Amino acid sequence: SWDTYFMYQSLNFITISQTLHTPLNIKKFCTSLNSRPTVQRCKFIDELAKLSLVDNNYITWNSLDYKCDYKFKYFDGKKISIEADKKIIIDTADDFLELPFPLAALDPPKEAFNNSLWSLVCEYMNEKNSNYTQTLTEKTWLPVAHKRPFISLGAKGINRNLEDLGFALYDEVIDYSFDDIEDFDDRLVEYMKQVEYLSNLNLKDTYDLLFPKILFNYKKMREIVNAKIISIYGDVATDEELYNAKKLEKDRGFDKAPLFDYLISKSN
Repeated sequence: SWDTYFMYQSLNFITISQTLHTPLNIKKFCTSLNSRPTVQRCKFIDELAKLSLVDNNYITWNSLDYKCDYKFKYFDGKKISIEADKKIIIDTADDFLELPFPLAALDPPKEAFNNSLWSLVCEYMNEKNSNYTQTLTEKTWLPVAHKRPFISLGAKGINRNLEDLGFALYDEVIDYSFDDIEDFDDRLVEYMKQVEYLSNLNLKDTYDLLFPKILFNYKKMREIVNAKIISIYGDVATDEELYNAKKLEKDRGFDKAPLFDYLISKSN
C-alpha cells in the first residue's frame, strides 16, 4: 500500500537483471502497455486509435476480459501483443498477490523500450469514481527506471503527486493542465491533445531536449529509494515494512530481493 511500492519493485528488478532498456534507437513515437481493460483504458485506447497511433507504435491490448460495456468507435477491440505478451502488467498491490512470479511484470519489452521515445500511461483508476484512487504503478515507474520520458493519465492530480515526490515534469513540451480537470472524460480529451502534439515533434530533438530531466528523474528515483521514502508526504519505511516486502516475494517462490536486502542492511 506504499505510494512508492512499485518504484521499489521496478528498481529491484533492475538490480537483479542489471539491464536498462533506454530509447537508444528511436524509430517510433511511443509504447503503451495495457492489460486490464477497464472502462478508462477502453476509452484511452479508443482515442489512441482515433489519432492513428495504435497500428504504428508499440501498443498492447493483452486481455479481452472486459469489465465494462464500452463500445469502441475507432479501435477494433482485438488483442494486440508485442514482446511482453506473456508477461502480466499489474495494476494494484492486490494483483501482486495473484502472481507466482510477480517480478516478471516488471520486465519491460526490450524492443519497444529501446526503439520508441514516449511511454503513454493510463494508470489504474477506481471503476466507479476515477478521482478517488490515485495510484502510481509500474506503468509510470518503469519509464523512469529505464530513462524514458512519459506522460501519465490517471486520477486527478496524479502528475502533481510526482512533483510532490520531487520529480520534474516535462513541461517544456507538455501542458499538464489536463491533470487538474475533475471529470475523467474531459481530462482524457485534454490529455490526448498533448499526445497528438508530442507525436508531431521530432523524436531525436525531443529526446535531446528532455534528456537532462530524464536523467534527473532517474537519479531522483534512486535517491528516494535509498532514503526509504514510501509516501508523497516523506514517510520513511520501517525495517518491518522492508522485511515484509522481502518476505512477500519469498512466500511467492521468488527469493531475489537484493534491493530490499541492501535497504535493510543500511539500518543495521
